Amino acid sequence: MAQSQIPPAFLSPVHDAYEETMHLVSLSAGTSRSLGMHAPQEPTVTVNINAFTLTLTQSPTLLRSSLACGTTGAVVWNLTPRLARYLTSSSCPLLPPSSRILELGCGVSSVLAATLGTMVNTYIQSDMPYAMKLAEQNLQENLPAGKKGKKVEYNVHTIRLNWEEDDVASHPVIRALDGPLTAVIACDCVYNETLIQPFLDTAVSACLLHRVTAEKEEEKTLVIVATEIRSPDVQECFLEAFMARFDVYRISSEFLPDELQPEHGIVIHVGMLRSTTI
Repeated sequence: MAQSQIPPAFLSPVHDAYEETMHLVSLSAGTSRSLGMHAPQEPTVTVNINAFTLTLTQSPTLLRSSLACGTTGAVVWNLTPRLARYLTSSSCPLLPPSSRILELGCGVSSVLAATLGTMVNTYIQSDMPYAMKLAEQNLQENLPAGKKGKKVEYNVHTIRLNWEEDDVASHPVIRALDGPLTAVIACDCVYNETLIQPFLDTAVSACLLHRVTAEKEEEKTLVIVATEIRSPDVQECFLEAFMARFDVYRISSEFLPDELQPEHGIVIHVGMLRSTTI
C-alpha cells in the first residue's frame, strides 16, 4: 500500500497499549451497548452494504452449541456490516482495486467477501471448519450478477484456517497468489486472551507470504483489526502483543463514519510488521 495515497493524519500512531485502551474506553463510558450480535435468534438476516443487499443464513442453533473451538462465528455481528460499508466506500484509501486480501475469522456471514471481495484483485476469507458450509453458501448466494443477469467470475475464495494448527502459507489458494498480500483483515475476532498469540502468529506469517523483505512502508502488508471493545483487559493485552511485532496505528475518528466512532466502543487499528521481525 503506497503511503502517499493515505491522507495526512489518517493514521494516528499508538505508543502505549494501556493509554490507548483507557482513552478508547473513556470515550464510550456510560454508553449502553448489547453484546454486539446483529439478530442472533433469526435464521436469516438482511443487511445493506452501500450498493449491496445481502440475505444471509446464520445458525442460532450452532451458536448455542458447545464446540471446543467456539461458535461465535455462527451469526452476524454488528461490527461486520459497519466495517464493510466503510471499506467499500470511496472514503477509505487503504484498499485499491489491485489488492490481495486475506480475512481471518470470517464466520458464516461472508459479508466482506461478498462485497469488498468483488471490488479487489483477490479476496480469501478463512475460518474454522464449522463455519465453512454456511460461509460458502452465503458467498455464492450473494455475489452480484453481471449485466442482464450474466454470471460474473470473482476471484473470491473460502478456506479453512485454524490459527493454532494450520500453516497459512501451505494452503493451495494462498500458494497460488501472484504476489504478497495487500492486507489482512480481522473483524471482531480478538475477544479472548487465548486467541491473541495464535492470531498474531498467523498474521505475521501472512505478512511474510511471497516476500523476502519489505523494507519500504508502502510495500508492507497492512493488518487491519476492527474491534468492538467489550473487555479493556483483553484489548490492552492484544495491543501489547500487537505492538511487540508491528508498528500500530489507529484510524483517526475524523476519517470514520458515525457508526464506527469510538463513542460506540469501536476502534480500527492498522499494523505494519516491523522490518526487524522479518
